[in-house]
Amino acid sequence: MRERRDVMGSFLGGEVSLLVSTGVLGRGVDLLVVRQVIVFDMPNTIKEYIHVIGRASRMGDQGSAILFVNEESRNLFPDLVVALKSCGAAIPKQLTSLTSAREMHSNKKRRVGY
Repeated sequence: MRERRDVMGSFLGGEVSLLVSTGVLGRGVDLLVVRQVIVFDMPNTIKEYIHVIGRASRMGDQGSAILFVNEESRNLFPDLVVALKSCGAAIPKQLTSLTSAREMHSNKKRRVGY
């Protein structure tokens, strides 16, 4: 626990500019200094994804998120497209090509947890 506290102190104090962690690290901690989040494993739900990438761009600041996906996450692609569109984010062509028009239409009316 002390090591975690020391690492967080170094990060928040600007001594460390890059932090690699699990999604659990930031829970309950307001990380105003995060400008980019890289997600290597797609969370199980879009709500979790939004929570994770929400670490970047707090308090109206700009931030970015990079998400790595694979076929195992395909069932979340339609909701991911809806979430990206709703916040005005760029949608990669590869993502839309993997998401069928039927899936997109059926998910348009569904809230994705944000």
